[in-house]
Amino acid sequence: MKSHLKDQLFQKVEFGQKVPEGAIRGGGAIDDDSIYYIGRSKKGEIGKYTVLKGNVHDLWCHAEGRSRSDNEILVLPTDGTLTYKWGKYKKNEPHPPNAFFAGWNHKDGALYVGKAKGSIGKIDTSNGKITGNMRDLWIYSHGASTEG
Repeated sequence: MKSHLKDQLFQKVEFGQKVPEGAIRGGGAIDDDSIYYIGRSKKGEIGKYTVLKGNVHDLWCHAEGRSRSDNEILVLPTDGTLTYKWGKYKKNEPHPPNAFFAGWNHKDGALYVGKAKGSIGKIDTSNGKITGNMRDLWIYSHGASTEG
């Protein structure tokens, strides 16, 4: 079975574990306990990880809510071979050419990582496939955003 880049970059983490080196910050405040990291639930939903004293705390996803076990955090190699840059998001527009396909779940289909209102969430697509236009950016406790 062919391995996808998205699956190579997500790393399994457990509650209380030190945040892995290379984990991608996606928002939050300046102090360590208010920073959000990109996470993915065991069911494939994208969400935000909170931290406490530099350790993985809760994964918050729009549909699944709070979770503490069997989840993953997005980590880039520390050798600089991969980099990232946040792009603009607007509902019904195509994904940027290098948008990061982060996974799939049974409810939403194809999911991308999105950011708005200082937080992280999932962007679903118009047809549930990677070929669809961007639809809604769903963020836990914020609901749907149409741009970010």
